[in-house]
Amino acid sequence: KKIISIGGSMMEAAIFNILSEVKPNSIGVADLGCSSGPNALTAVSQIIHIVDAASQRLGLPVPEIRVSLNDLPGNDFNDVFKSLPEFYKKLKNDYGIDDCYVWGMPGSFYGNLFPARSLHFVHSSSSLHWLSQFSVTYLPTRGLVEKEKIDSFNAPYYAPSLEEVKYEAGNEGSFVIVDVEAFEIEWDDGDWTSMNISSGNRVAKTIRAVVEPMLESHFHLGHEMMNELFIRYAKIIDDCFSETKLKYINLVISFMRKD
Repeated sequence: KKIISIGGSMMEAAIFNILSEVKPNSIGVADLGCSSGPNALTAVSQIIHIVDAASQRLGLPVPEIRVSLNDLPGNDFNDVFKSLPEFYKKLKNDYGIDDCYVWGMPGSFYGNLFPARSLHFVHSSSSLHWLSQFSVTYLPTRGLVEKEKIDSFNAPYYAPSLEEVKYEAGNEGSFVIVDVEAFEIEWDDGDWTSMNISSGNRVAKTIRAVVEPMLESHFHLGHEMMNELFIRYAKIIDDCFSETKLKYINLVISFMRKD
């Protein structure tokens, strides 16, 4: 939520530009990596709020809003869909919006997902959600998995610098960088007011929500072994926090497609 909130000013500028210049009667929006659970519609809710506010500033009617929620096929889209009736009701009560349509689009965004020129605004928010190698290698030292499985495990994550992002955007050639901002977020940041747990356990819960399906499909760990792994991981993080405050570096970037 904090990352989405910090990126709000860029979203406002981009959406205002779309509405003022394109003036679409129907605006296509996509959230890449929507996940499921209570935060699945957070970004979409903010985008719709911005569309409504920008339309009022410009003296334009709120356009029809078409929302595509994207994540990998294993994502629990049914859980998201169950929340849509209440979501639509809130849009009607808060903004008087009836013409909003939300659907799921499972698949990797490294391939083609949408028809050409069907989208006006695309949002994607992510952060460092991978276990350190130290924690994974804890398994073979305890004889819990074969070392060969560790060697063949690949978590496809890479954290580029701002300079690398600029270079790749220029090299690919389809987009122009409109704005960029770098900021720090502490590893254990988030709304944990209802849970009195250590920083390590906060981080472990966040990481587990993302990587557990990958670990299970590759290592075939049982529930008890998975619990042991993340208990150990939480202890490692707590030890790290006792020495220094760990932070993520996040980049918020606004791209515009070239004509």
